[in-house]
Amino acid sequence: MTGLLPMRSLWWYVASHAVMVVAIAVVLYHYPQLPDPLPLRWGQDGTVDNAAPKTIPTVLFLVGLGPAIVIAAGAGFAGYSQFFAYNSRERDAVSRQRTILINKTTQLTLGFFTLSVTTAISFLVTRALVWTVETWELYLCLSFIIAVLVWAVSADIRARRHADIIYPPSNYKPRALKGGMFYWDEGDSRTFIELDANTMALNLANPSAWAVMAMLLIPVYVIGCVVAFA
Repeated sequence: MTGLLPMRSLWWYVASHAVMVVAIAVVLYHYPQLPDPLPLRWGQDGTVDNAAPKTIPTVLFLVGLGPAIVIAAGAGFAGYSQFFAYNSRERDAVSRQRTILINKTTQLTLGFFTLSVTTAISFLVTRALVWTVETWELYLCLSFIIAVLVWAVSADIRARRHADIIYPPSNYKPRALKGGMFYWDEGDSRTFIELDANTMALNLANPSAWAVMAMLLIPVYVIGCVVAFA
């Protein structure tokens, strides 16, 4: 399958859309009982500090926005991985086959992760609008998402190790790649290590790699602090 998404991966996103539609249907069914105005944000003490008038477009926006973003991001990354796996300009046939082999696992993990996050978000938003989200429910959903993320990363690591055995890479040392994402090779002067056609890793043995990480993480930290304390 050389299209943007293989059929077996497409069903993950069909299921994700179905979950979103069910959540919207449940909220619309309970529309008369929804509060007016609709709560948009809660303060640290649990009281509503931002709200919007109760309208059907507002309900559709609140329930559908989060899942729609997750589905679009998941399908986008999956399509990107699929396209470059079969249309990459790898140096040789072995490298291309290695990329295709890894892509099969990537499609599975992205699809399942998208469905899982969509389900968790739809559940929490529906509960918040129609009923009440208990603290244990919030932590349960967060724990579920983290567990799925750990599984997805572990599956990707195993897929790369399997691919290294079948199709040994020629542009980096497999033993220098730790945890599937951390590369450490003091004998390699490169900052960026190309693992395959669409995946890069930082060579943490190179000081410039830490500078790159700082430039990437500091803005995220600052934005997180601003949002948290706004």
